[in-house]
Amino acid sequence: MAIKAGAFLQFASVIFFYPKMLLKSFLSIFLLSSFAVGQETFRLPRDSVPLSYSLTLTLDIGENFSNFNGRAEILVRITEATNLLTLNSRQLDVTKIELRDSNSNYLRDLIYFQEPSQEFLVVNFTSVLNENDQFILDIQYTGILQSNFNGIFQKSYGSSGNWFAGSQFQLINARQAFPCYDEPDFRAPIQLSILHEPKYQALSNTRVSRTEPSGNYQRTVFEPSPPTPIYLISFFLSEFISTGLNNNQVVERIFARPEIFADSERNLILRETESIFVAFRNYLQRNFPSDRIDHVAIDSFDPEFLSSPGEIKFF
Repeated sequence: MAIKAGAFLQFASVIFFYPKMLLKSFLSIFLLSSFAVGQETFRLPRDSVPLSYSLTLTLDIGENFSNFNGRAEILVRITEATNLLTLNSRQLDVTKIELRDSNSNYLRDLIYFQEPSQEFLVVNFTSVLNENDQFILDIQYTGILQSNFNGIFQKSYGSSGNWFAGSQFQLINARQAFPCYDEPDFRAPIQLSILHEPKYQALSNTRVSRTEPSGNYQRTVFEPSPPTPIYLISFFLSEFISTGLNNNQVVERIFARPEIFADSERNLILRETESIFVAFRNYLQRNFPSDRIDHVAIDSFDPEFLSSPGEIKFF
């Protein structure tokens, strides 16, 4: 059985260094599967699939803020005739849903409702959507900035009231940030944009495509990902400083608070990770499957690490 290098790296890290997280993951999967056996299913129907996501988050962070605004534009293909579209959603207040075609024509009368016990957002159309039809489902909503490090979280640090924000979507927490198909067999390219205060730097799985002013915010737009399960999307927003190097065509950076790591310590980490890259490349006989990786060092957090393609957070 072929195993992609990126998957092997992530899996090997969990097996050898983080047995507690591995146990939690297996237990969560077991419980989710068990719940699906009863009368009430927690699995999404297979009458539609996402072809791509365009996701926009507006993040104001700090002690005076507890919510964020979001917009999810999902290109959907109908795989079986239906008048319902069902997505995952948890603790999201949906304010508007529209359906439009590729020419931006708005289509179909619809109503929508949420099923909190199943964590479903159901969009009900007055007419049938036909097999192989493609539409853009445009959803606007607000969500909660979490303090328990699930979904989108924020945290203060230091004595001067600094804040950072980030994401923790594994295993089924992406639905707390976006209405989405939050199951691992649904894979689609994902383009993330974040509107934030200009003093912050935004990181995600892919490189920054562009930054531009947008009113009082800076908009950071990231390049689309390869087809990816949505729980592997990750981002981090902070004023952390970084040290980096070009490691065999892979750009590698360490982000941390200035008082946590001296330059010499960050450089030591970079040198050590370079030797790990070389060892894995020689063992697997293939190059690292991404052109960049960011390491983010955070303290006071329960999981020992969170790993997503292009970004690893250490706590």
